[in-house]
Amino acid sequence: MRQLHESPVLPVKPGLCAECRHALVKETNRGTAYLRCERASWDDRLTRYPTLPVTDCVGFESAPPADEDLVPPPRRG
Repeated sequence: MRQLHESPVLPVKPGLCAECRHALVKETNRGTAYLRCERASWDDRLTRYPTLPVTDCVGFESAPPADEDLVPPPRRG
């Protein structure tokens, strides 16, 4: 059983979406996880709920490292 606040887990490997900044894993009230492409809301070339695994995508953009926003840039001078 998953703990409260634990991220949902997809039943299959997502392919490119695993490393994409536009991929968002959500969960239904019944506990089923699914992947939604946020970029599809403004890019008509993409599917909002892609069939997994995704092996090729024109909208793919690498996600920044998870801690990139937490670490301030080094000071110079």
